[in-house]
Amino acid sequence: MSSSTFGPRLAQLRRRRGLSQQQLAHLLCTATGTSSLTRNEISRWERGQRQPAQAWIGWLALVLRVPSEQLSPGRPSVVRQGDPAARRWAFLRDKLTVARPGVLWISAID
Repeated sequence: MSSSTFGPRLAQLRRRRGLSQQQLAHLLCTATGTSSLTRNEISRWERGQRQPAQAWIGWLALVLRVPSEQLSPGRPSVVRQGDPAARRWAFLRDKLTVARPGVLWISAID
């Protein structure tokens, strides 16, 4: 996904979940245990003024309940058909991107 399409895609996914920018920021702060993310930062991401750090992509996917490839700016969404190793790596990478934040979040609760 190119950086120019990330913002509109994020806004679309947020609205589809019925969340305001403030609510999304709150969910991300709760999930990550930080208070530094604000509605203004979500707005900047959606308007394309800034790109989130790669670490936020997994958290966004978790909170929005979508596969991380729907949010990964600059990451190719299609892997060549003839390269099974690349397909396996892409599959594992995407699953780990989504799973890791959830595992860390659950382990922090205990």
